[in-house]
Amino acid sequence: ELVPPPSAHSSCAGKKKGEICSRSIPGGPFRVADGKGKCNELPSISKERVRKDPGWLLPKIKRSRTDDIPVFVNKDVFKTIVIDFIDKEWSIPSYELIEKSGQLLQRAIKEAIDGSQKLSRFPMLRDFLLRELKEKIEMMDVEAKKKVSHFIQKELTPYTQDHYLHKNLSKKRVEPVFRNLDIALDLSDPDKTFTTSQLKTILHAVRDQNQKQSIDEHMVEDMQNILDAYGKVSLKRFIDGIPMECWEVWKRFPNEARQTMIESSEKPALLRCMATDSDLERRRDDLTLQVKELTAGMTVLESLWTL
Repeated sequence: ELVPPPSAHSSCAGKKKGEICSRSIPGGPFRVADGKGKCNELPSISKERVRKDPGWLLPKIKRSRTDDIPVFVNKDVFKTIVIDFIDKEWSIPSYELIEKSGQLLQRAIKEAIDGSQKLSRFPMLRDFLLRELKEKIEMMDVEAKKKVSHFIQKELTPYTQDHYLHKNLSKKRVEPVFRNLDIALDLSDPDKTFTTSQLKTILHAVRDQNQKQSIDEHMVEDMQNILDAYGKVSLKRFIDGIPMECWEVWKRFPNEARQTMIESSEKPALLRCMATDSDLERRRDDLTLQVKELTAGMTVLESLWTL
């Protein structure tokens, strides 16, 4: 629906009829050229009136079509789409969560060890501890990935007992009818009234519009509704399940790190790391000697003061 009258606009010059000439601000309104140097402004509409385009599903359904009566949703197509979506959209962030949490843990350990005054005199020991703990984190990282992989593998087989699926699916199936009725009735004006004849005409028009859809269009729409309803259920499981699997592993790190240190105490390499840096040792001896000399000098000065 266009809002008359057309208005002159500089960006409409030379535009063919129907071409978008400009947007005054991001998000609209759109101005569409009328082919005569002027443009018509399209009014904004609510997002509830925007219908998803399920056309991408039709090729998938046709490729997997069997000799069954084409009025049932193909479960194999449904499962294939679920698997494809999980692999492309949810698996990558799941594994990234493990990697980033492991990196944060390594960074925190390095900052703690580098900031330790007691370990500053033993650089070899500090490096030894960092290597041992990094190796432990890498081992736990592998374990966490196995748990997440097992979780994802289970999700590749669609399944749920959540009543939300049936509730949401029922809602999705009637939404197109109510959306078409809402558009046809245009109830934005609270004082608007309809006669029985007008209501009957509108209802028949909505019914006829629905009946004009082909079997394929109905199948695609039904598949879209099922995918949308099940996707919400599965996503809720991912949002809770993946972080829980990660935390189940990482929360054991303090005890695992303590056990690693105990086991490392028996390694010959640890004894070699206990040797202090020669330069640091020499500087420490020099400073210790200076402290002794200053202390002796203070003692002499104090004895003179008391005379």
